Amino acid sequence: MFEAPVRHRRDVTLRRFEGAAPVALVGLPGAGKTVVAPLLANRLGWRWDDLDAAIARAAGKGVPELLRSEGEARFRERELEALQRALASLADGLVLACGGGVVVGEEARRVLAAGATVVWLQVLPETALARLEASGLADRPLLADSPAGGDATALRRLLELQVVRDPLYGAIAAISITTEGKTPEELAAALETALRDRWAGSAS
Repeated sequence: MFEAPVRHRRDVTLRRFEGAAPVALVGLPGAGKTVVAPLLANRLGWRWDDLDAAIARAAGKGVPELLRSEGEARFRERELEALQRALASLADGLVLACGGGVVVGEEARRVLAAGATVVWLQVLPETALARLEASGLADRPLLADSPAGGDATALRRLLELQVVRDPLYGAIAAISITTEGKTPEELAAALETALRDRWAGSAS
């Protein structure tokens, strides 16, 4: 089970790096973006958000419903709008968990590369499927060709997505880290170190 414990946000802010760009977590569905984001934000003393949740708040509908009723093309438009809103304010630090397909659009990739420190959480499709099975696949309409598609269909779709999306993640990622064999807490700790080193180097 790839779950994060409830954590309280630290009172200590990362004052030296208050002007640092938001951190955007990208990767395949099941990479652990939504799990790692609050843990990393807590370590940095920043806030965090989930891009899919932001889309749902703005639309007044859940992401699965939007995908089924409006189609993926319209969803990507909503996703780009939500991404631009999320990255527009640098008033305080932000860790943003992005949907797996955020890199599909060229403009979204440009916005991410220009406005965030992009962190790619790498995951094998088989590992991703095991994590998604634990939380349920019903809310992942893009991973099934039909409601009866089942795990075999989901794995096939993840393998297809890996081929298409991994090069896109890699093209805009400032930091890449494998999630294989690591707990969410270990990933958050490793990313905190990598980010602090990166920011310290850019400030020198």
